[in-house]
Amino acid sequence: MTEQCPFFGLCGGCDFQDMPFDAYLKMKTDQVKKALAHKAIDTPIDPIISIPDQTRRRVTFAYAPGRFGFNEKKSHRLIDITACRLLVPELQAFIRPLKALSQKIGGTGHVAVLMTDIGADIAFLTDPPKGKKKKPSRPSVDLLEDISVFCQTLPVVRFVLNGDLIFQAVQMDTPSNVFLQPSVLGEETLIRLVMDGVQGARSALDLFCGLGTFTVPMHKAGITVTGYDITAESIAALQKRGIPAEVRDLFRQPLTSEELGTVDAVVLDPARAGADALCRQLADSDVPKVVMVSCNPSTFARDARTLLNGGYRLNKVTPVDQFIFSRHIELVGVFEK
Repeated sequence: MTEQCPFFGLCGGCDFQDMPFDAYLKMKTDQVKKALAHKAIDTPIDPIISIPDQTRRRVTFAYAPGRFGFNEKKSHRLIDITACRLLVPELQAFIRPLKALSQKIGGTGHVAVLMTDIGADIAFLTDPPKGKKKKPSRPSVDLLEDISVFCQTLPVVRFVLNGDLIFQAVQMDTPSNVFLQPSVLGEETLIRLVMDGVQGARSALDLFCGLGTFTVPMHKAGITVTGYDITAESIAALQKRGIPAEVRDLFRQPLTSEELGTVDAVVLDPARAGADALCRQLADSDVPKVVMVSCNPSTFARDARTLLNGGYRLNKVTPVDQFIFSRHIELVGVFEK
């Protein structure tokens, strides 16, 4: 652990940097226990796996005239920062140059940055003028020159401004500003837990699969797997890799129990709202194994209770502290019928 961030208490990103670390981990574990107990679920909880600071590879900054950083807690007031102890050092090094460039772009907006193995994947989105809904105007020649110098001076692999590709150093297999797990270590941890959970399966479905965080490892392990997600770009990226994948809104059109019952295992990683309708179908299915990844203990407990009522057994729950010093906690639950 590094020393406390100088912006702690101002920036709204962290809540618990000033808390003794053992007490902090206990608090997060108790958060999981309380959510499960609320749904009368008594199951073993593994020791929490904590992902350390300085490992986050993905972040979204906000900017305004003279400021660049994150919002104050429960406020739209933007806190100007020069560092963030959560980020990998390579990403921290971009804060000052990005602030300088944001001032040349002008106005207000957001910039999403993903630090890849070969450089930064950057997507700027400017806000329309106040009171107007029109799209931002095309960048001037001078601004395009500034962006070109920025991209050639720093390790940038792609630069997108308001959806338009401005710079690309190499061919990218993934869409711009796509969702990935916040850290490589966190992603590897979740993959390990999911792969342990589906061990022995010959066929699987990966629901809310995104770019295939779990689909790809299952495919490589020889499991016949199909991914489902609402994001067409992510599904297209999987299809380009030769992995079966389909676009589907799993909230409005969940797979039926008959569709689910054709495989040995189902992996699902829904958003914070959980997967209520889908879990009701799973509860009526004959799928032997279900592995659920969740970023919300409350909706995890609700959906787990649905599965338990349908005849599943919850073997264990593993908390993963991907979002260190925040109130958020990730869970992986392994169910068997």
